[in-house]
Amino acid sequence: MEDKLERVAWVVTDLREEQGGQNTHRRAVDRIKRAAAQEGITAASCESCGEQVDIALLTEPQCPHCETTVTDVRPDGGFLRKKARLVTASQLEAGDTDE
Repeated sequence: MEDKLERVAWVVTDLREEQGGQNTHRRAVDRIKRAAAQEGITAASCESCGEQVDIALLTEPQCPHCETTVTDVRPDGGFLRKKARLVTASQLEAGDTDE
């Protein structure tokens, strides 16, 4: 009985962690969509692959073409701001490891 309860506890913990990750993704997508709406942006080019992405169709904080994580949307150009780009997440550079 104790083993079964322990397994149930692990499953519940895993489900909570998974749900927390989904909430984080949802908040990131909402933030990108909100920024796009404030700038009047409906589509943007991915910084990584250059493909056009319809902002309203984003369900994950990543480019649907190259699956690179995106963090923001920014207008490009001058006064008219007809073009926009999806800002990709910066990759952390690996440092020296002295073990």
